[in-house]
Amino acid sequence: GIVDSEDLPLNVGREILQKSKMLGVIQRRLVRKSLDAFSDLQKNATEYDEFWKNFGKYIKVGAVEEQGDVQKDLAKLCRFYSTKSGDEQTTFSEYIERMPVNATKILYLSGDSREQALNSPVIQRLIKTDYEVLLLPEALDEIVCQAIGEVDGKKLVDASKDDLKDVFQDDDEDDDNGDFEELCSWLKLQLEDRVSSVKLSKRLVDAPAALTEGAFGMSPTMRKYMAAQAVAQEDEFAGFGGAGKPTLELNAKSSIVVALNNGDLTSDEAEDAAELLFDVAALTGGYELSDATAFATKVTKLMGQTEIPPKKEAEPVEAEVVE
Repeated sequence: GIVDSEDLPLNVGREILQKSKMLGVIQRRLVRKSLDAFSDLQKNATEYDEFWKNFGKYIKVGAVEEQGDVQKDLAKLCRFYSTKSGDEQTTFSEYIERMPVNATKILYLSGDSREQALNSPVIQRLIKTDYEVLLLPEALDEIVCQAIGEVDGKKLVDASKDDLKDVFQDDDEDDDNGDFEELCSWLKLQLEDRVSSVKLSKRLVDAPAALTEGAFGMSPTMRKYMAAQAVAQEDEFAGFGGAGKPTLELNAKSSIVVALNNGDLTSDEAEDAAELLFDVAALTGGYELSDATAFATKVTKLMGQTEIPPKKEAEPVEAEVVE
């Protein structure tokens, strides 16, 4: 585009223009006109869909780099997948309209793909209780949510990091590990180089276990993104995968966890089960296995113990006599 102005200095030069106050005024007015144009375009779903496909990534980058009112306006233009949006995408405003009464958090979860995030065990109970979660298949999506922080008084929170007590409205008295205290302590010793702690979970429904991060932890998606950036830049910390270890959360209602809790923890079978429990939780959570060969060996061993029924013999068929 072209901007016609009578107030710019006649001596044109990069240093002169950079110091020009009028150039700052022009920039602010252009940004405001652009944001107004985008907001008007958003009223037409068909046109905005095409606009978003071509320029959505740049809107997200702007939401990360800008501050103040500009960032808030760009945040309203951003679109994400969610557990309720299906193949379509939703905005923060639409999400807030569907929020339960008195809810204060916009929850999100990152993943390698939308399907992987949707099937993550850490949001099983949220889906069951009909609490919507934004699904972020790209590292940029998570960076956007972290940069924005809050929309219309609702905090943006990673569903895998927050304890979600106010969402589930659980009693504080249920926080202890109860009858599973010995199992949690034993698993912590078995997996001490890979987990920071082991505790019972309130977010799981079907999965036996899941890995979660602390408030300042790094999601699996962000770990991979940071590691890739370090490799691309030939950084001396190319092996960096994110500070801190995840927490292993157990589902007390899972038959696998109950069997392990009631079993002989000194046996080799218990140790193999603990390793598999962690590996499965890591895979379903989007983490990378440190030793895929060992995992394959354990799974193959389990497959060898599976009893497959023999083939059924075909029943003899009597020939029909036609007179």
